[in-house]
Amino acid sequence: MAEEIDELLPEFDENEEDVLLQTQMKVYNFIMGYWKEGLGVIGILLLGILVQGLYFEHIQAEQRSVHSELEIVRSGLPEVNPMSRFGAATDNPNDMKRMEALRDSAAAMEKIAETSDGAAEWFSWMEAAKIWNRANETDAEIVAIQKAIEATEDPVFTSSATLQLANRYVDAEKAELAISLLEGFIASSPVMGVEQARLNLSQVYKENGNMAKSKEHVDALAGSEFLASPEIQALVAGIVEE
Repeated sequence: MAEEIDELLPEFDENEEDVLLQTQMKVYNFIMGYWKEGLGVIGILLLGILVQGLYFEHIQAEQRSVHSELEIVRSGLPEVNPMSRFGAATDNPNDMKRMEALRDSAAAMEKIAETSDGAAEWFSWMEAAKIWNRANETDAEIVAIQKAIEATEDPVFTSSATLQLANRYVDAEKAELAISLLEGFIASSPVMGVEQARLNLSQVYKENGNMAKSKEHVDALAGSEFLASPEIQALVAGIVEE
């Protein structure tokens, strides 16, 4: 992501309303920022997530318990290449010292995840996945995202992680796994993320030469408010053009 999100799991002040708002925005920015890293194949992805304040009131205690541990790991990460915001790589893969530091940090983050639960566990696994991504360790990144999906049943987190996992399967040239995952996700009737999954599937099917299935998922979006965005409309128009 162009910029690391400052204090993903923040310390909480005395103003509870400010706390909930700040936490909502940090989670939203975290999900959206991480999501954008896989846009090369999928295209413009807009993940519409409505995060309710009462939920975050529930997870505040979990956040406090892992905040200091996460910050210790994150503070030791190598700085992201400032030119990455202009399209350059976030890290030099030929810098062995940097790659080793990233792998060590990812492993440390996973240890935190293994001793956490619920939302705190999810955040830790997703943070580990981000670091594995920087280290060009795709297989380890995929495993971390899979662990994040298993960590919580909350629809906000499971949906975003599932969609991200499919993205990484595509990046790893494992389109069949991405298709299976997204089709299964849609079949499970999740409370959110179905439209995004259909959009992703339509793109994957198109790039793998199955225009009939691609069109099937595009057609299923007809009448959805998901298509209200001009960006989404443009993306869909590009998909249906043969």
